[in-house]
Amino acid sequence: MPGARAPLADIRVLFCSPGFPRSRELLRERLAGSPLRIVEVEPGRSLEAQVGEASALIPSMARISAAVMAAAPLLKLIVQFGAGLEGVDRAAAEARGIAVRNVAGANAQAVAELAVFLMLALARGLPQHRRSFAARLVGDPAGSELRGKTLGVVGLGASGRALAGIARGFGMDVIAVRRTPAPDPHASWVGGPAAPRPRRLCEPACTRLRRDPGADRRRAAGSDEAFGLSRERGPRRAHRPSGASGRAP
Repeated sequence: MPGARAPLADIRVLFCSPGFPRSRELLRERLAGSPLRIVEVEPGRSLEAQVGEASALIPSMARISAAVMAAAPLLKLIVQFGAGLEGVDRAAAEARGIAVRNVAGANAQAVAELAVFLMLALARGLPQHRRSFAARLVGDPAGSELRGKTLGVVGLGASGRALAGIARGFGMDVIAVRRTPAPDPHASWVGGPAAPRPRRLCEPACTRLRRDPGADRRRAAGSDEAFGLSRERGPRRAHRPSGASGRAP
């Protein structure tokens, strides 16, 4: 029943997604000797069937709905090991008195570096290079440089700023949209819901999107089409809302 307490000798923390195995290992090492015990989710079973003895949930990529919380009578805390809480029904958590926390910005540099890696991989044609190397062919494809290209960042938070800083180091121009537009040293232009959009906003070489492109962020960009857009000397191409990409000319 709600409000019940788990014995201090065994406080279960359920990692709700099978991803990020190294994170689970490190967390288990850090908690060794404490009453907290990391429990891993079983992919073949519903989450509702596995939360009954959990005092805390780490969502990762899983959705924590009202139904999941209702199946967890011992639940006291939902803590994301990153920033994203869009998959958590926060209203249901508040109604139950369950605390919801995250560690915003803790992995901002890692996210930014991964985005740059993907940009470089696409600009340089990494998949094609693997085939060329296997065929002992050097210099094909030629690829292109990031320098002089424009990076569009949707959501200029901690990871967006970290990415902008790296991109500027490559000689890229950085533009951004967010819900509260204001000048920012990380971008040459920052827009929002009512800000006029420059032509180049619709023609970025690379677009980096936040993980949850909700309707308010679409309004910030001016249209649904502005999201997931990557263009460089060719037709527009839709992208998944969780990364950054560029394309060789």
